[in-house]
Amino acid sequence: MKKLAFALVMGAFGASAFADIYNNGPVVTDIGAGAGGADISRLNADPLSGTFGLAAGRNASSPGPYYMADDFTNPLSTKVKLTRVTVYAYTNNATATTLNGAFIKVLDAAPDGANNLMYGDFVTSRGQNMGFWVNGDTGHEVYRVSNMDNASNTQKKIQKADIILGTGVELGPGQTVWLVWTFAASGTTSIFVPMVSHDYANGRGNAFQRKRASDGSDNWAPALATATDEGSRVELPYQAEYETVPEPGTIIAVGAGLAALVARRRRKA
Repeated sequence: MKKLAFALVMGAFGASAFADIYNNGPVVTDIGAGAGGADISRLNADPLSGTFGLAAGRNASSPGPYYMADDFTNPLSTKVKLTRVTVYAYTNNATATTLNGAFIKVLDAAPDGANNLMYGDFVTSRGQNMGFWVNGDTGHEVYRVSNMDNASNTQKKIQKADIILGTGVELGPGQTVWLVWTFAASGTTSIFVPMVSHDYANGRGNAFQRKRASDGSDNWAPALATATDEGSRVELPYQAEYETVPEPGTIIAVGAGLAALVARRRRKA
């Protein structure tokens, strides 16, 4: 019976945790409007747009290497465990995937100031399922294009990578962390990330890009839709998978309740 009680407790523990996904998108602006019915990520969805994407390769030559950063806030009033981050990229005129690795750090504060490393490094690739992206909502491939006049352009086919965060990173209720990621690409291929595709009517983003300055130093700067416009700051698309973390008191209470139930049944037997 003790084994049964233990199994019941573990079952209740598993049932109390659930996986959910936060989407810091969108990437797609027009479903089925591209070549062969593909989805498109239209540049001019942002009125300040001036570039298709931002360099994000760790093996890029000067002024690289490049790193991207955006924040994630635990949306729940309970603890969660961040377990996976899905990020997006593209390479011009790629006919096969150019992603050889995806790397991540999780910081407790913005990367341009004082912060502490909570998880990860830029040495170990934690990327899985790296390849051309098929939009799970439509089953279509996705291309980055400038506007509807160029909707059939297929030069910038978007790829994706799932970055697995080991056993996960625990976050308290409402806690904000910064996700910092970069890609390894085949050979000297340049790799870029698209920006979140919307018109920013309710305000700009707060993402960062790190690159090497002319003096050789690595500097974090706002990620901009137009390099010369400091007011064009953007968001970066990513998805974050997380699950709830039951409080110890909850587990103890559930275990005690189940143990009492088992004892009661034993007395009746």
